[in-house]
Amino acid sequence: MMRGHVGLCCRATVLGACLLVSLVADRADAGGISSPRNGAGWASPTFATPASIHFNPAAIMSLSGVQLDASLAFIYAEAKYVRNRRSAYQRADGLDFALPVPPAEIDPTRSGWQPEMNGTVMSPGGAASLSWRVSERFALGLSLHPSYAAVLAFPDDGPHRFQMQEVALLASFITPTIAFAPTDWLHLGAGFDLVSGMMSLRQVVDLATTPMLRDSLGQPPISQKNDFGPNAPAGVRELDVLGRPVTINQAEALSWSFKLGATVLVSESLRFALSYQHSTPMVFVGDAYLEMDEDLFTQDLASQGLQYPPLVKGRAWIELPLPASLRFGVAWDVTSQLALHVQASWVRYSAVQDLTVTLQSDDFVQPKLGLGDTTAIALERGWVDTVEAEVLAVWRSGNGMRLGLRGGYHSPMSPDATVDLLSIDGHRMIGSVMLRQAWGGFALSGTVGGQHVFDRTVEASRYDRGNGVYGLTIVHANLGLEWRW
Repeated sequence: MMRGHVGLCCRATVLGACLLVSLVADRADAGGISSPRNGAGWASPTFATPASIHFNPAAIMSLSGVQLDASLAFIYAEAKYVRNRRSAYQRADGLDFALPVPPAEIDPTRSGWQPEMNGTVMSPGGAASLSWRVSERFALGLSLHPSYAAVLAFPDDGPHRFQMQEVALLASFITPTIAFAPTDWLHLGAGFDLVSGMMSLRQVVDLATTPMLRDSLGQPPISQKNDFGPNAPAGVRELDVLGRPVTINQAEALSWSFKLGATVLVSESLRFALSYQHSTPMVFVGDAYLEMDEDLFTQDLASQGLQYPPLVKGRAWIELPLPASLRFGVAWDVTSQLALHVQASWVRYSAVQDLTVTLQSDDFVQPKLGLGDTTAIALERGWVDTVEAEVLAVWRSGNGMRLGLRGGYHSPMSPDATVDLLSIDGHRMIGSVMLRQAWGGFALSGTVGGQHVFDRTVEASRYDRGNGVYGLTIVHANLGLEWRW
């Protein structure tokens, strides 16, 4: 039984990491696990601005003097979920742990389409970047870029609670950079990424889905027949007695990575860029709390060696790698006033086939059953690589004004079998309008944009857990300041 609880808490932790992001801040990167761009609305592999360090560290070789960009952002995100229960479930207060469930115990209100649930967030954001053209051949840079973020809150009660109630996740890159021009037509750059992250999660998890609970109840001395485990049928899932709230508080991670980039200046009006972002191994460590305030777990089985405190406290280690990516860009100065920048990216989410969590708590120890205080579990995700394509059109006037329009498409990473509220994902369109006005060495810029994940209908979710319709819309606004020396 103990192992069942440990595995469950781990699974909840890992699921919280899965949302990892699809929601928030002024950059819309690979579908489902990124945030809108914070202060980098103009940045791309081919557009030279200090914020372009994150996309191509070689880009700063095209800048002169010392340049500093800083910005503030406001983000509003709204997600919707309409669950479709395609299987039969017993009453939530039922206690039938094995099929068949008597017909009188089947709850007709827990089948078919459920009420629509909406989750929203309003959040601030910000970014900063600095470049220094040291000489004709060298440049240095520094960038603070919040790249991955997820903040979302749904009501505590509803058909969604076994997927997620509230999640917050942020991963930020601090990147010192060096760029070098070995020739007049080739620029090279490299950056070292210091990546910090934070994650919190609240969710109700279903103990019926753990093989450990199945084995602990089914074996002597308890010998309770059950159909629990990863393949548990819907008829024994999502019972109130086995739905245990889990909270992960302020789990933190610190890691490092690197990026490489190159720009080829074909002519004064045409240039190409290629950049590579290495994957980043992240391990979030934080406090975990599992509410076990049910007689079944706190007193009913005590004589058989199984007893937990009403609140189990422990530490969680969540392994969540950030994926590698490859970007290609081309820029064409159509006229002296109009330029087009096209970017295509490949993000290797297929490297995340499962997520691993380790949980430790003295409250888990059950001496009579020989159960210790530590366990690990891997949750299969089966993500796939994503592609993205963006076009940035830039128009410059003769009085220091610059207007930009960005549009693009990002493909999804989550298959129907595993998509849920903790990894909202789908075909995503992005767009933004940017305006910049310069006065000598000072400039003020603003961006308004958004991204929209088209409503996604899922009918092949494993064990009917995530079937239904998902939608996501994000709107962001930025105000940026620039100084040039």
